[in-house]
Amino acid sequence: MKLFIFGNGFDRAHNLPTKYCQFREWLIKKYDVCVEDEEIDLPDYRTNYKDLEGYDEKQFANFFVHLIDDADSNSEIEDKWCCFEEDLAKLRWELILDSVEYEYDDENDFEPWKTENKLSIKAQTCGDSNHILRTYFREWITYINELINEMGDDSKKPFFEKVFGDSDKYLTFNYTNTLEQLYKIKNVCHIHGSIAKWEELIFGHCDPGYPQKDFKEYEYNAYEIFERIYKGYIKDTKKQIETKMEFFNSINGVDEIYLFGLSFGDVDAPYFRHVFKICQQLKTINLNVFEAGQYDSIMTKLKEYGAKCDIKKWIVE
Repeated sequence: MKLFIFGNGFDRAHNLPTKYCQFREWLIKKYDVCVEDEEIDLPDYRTNYKDLEGYDEKQFANFFVHLIDDADSNSEIEDKWCCFEEDLAKLRWELILDSVEYEYDDENDFEPWKTENKLSIKAQTCGDSNHILRTYFREWITYINELINEMGDDSKKPFFEKVFGDSDKYLTFNYTNTLEQLYKIKNVCHIHGSIAKWEELIFGHCDPGYPQKDFKEYEYNAYEIFERIYKGYIKDTKKQIETKMEFFNSINGVDEIYLFGLSFGDVDAPYFRHVFKICQQLKTINLNVFEAGQYDSIMTKLKEYGAKCDIKKWIVE
């Protein structure tokens, strides 16, 4: 029995716009974001007594584009947002505090407690409205999935069809239903959720450690809120494995694994460790990488993850 593990490169091999830089481009185009405007200002966000939201979608799209651009500014890679998930650990939420006017009394003496309250309210607005980025992400994936539903048989790749089998297992890091729609595959486990099944879409960082910040005593509550936002973006891989345990229990008879389109980022390492721990009958790993020069380093990673079998290069047309 074979196990196929697919990453974003699988969708990209089918000419789908699933790179994170294309998420940025989609936001800019859909919400007419002005990228020249470098100011990072949190828009108004409110809920009424019925918890109904009120916010400007364009303004928040502009806010998140510039906030993530700022986190991505030190990257040496030209494609903006290519490290989108890692960037979520670097978001400088404190920048929105710059727009808060500090409070002074009639004698022009600084009032820290009133100022603290204003800063906390601003920070809490970040916390309350932070789900909006996830809303945009779901809208983007929905748009991509609609493109897949319009694709015909001529979009299928022969080198995949000839190795796919009905009894094989499929683990994908993608949110789209490319496997199901194009190749009519049924045994697909979407480890981070499926847009077609209306599941929660999981993305985030691997918790490199909340950056230490220098702040005044009256800023403490605001920074405590920012740290909670940071923790909310930690990808809980252990929970995802537990959620998909039925699938993982079904792959213990796998003797051959095919890996395609994966980045092998640190955040997803627990999944590979778990797979190799379960697949005790594994004899061969067929590895495909985007650039030939990556083979040696990724083979080393796989061995660090627990792979003890033969690792072969999987060259596709």
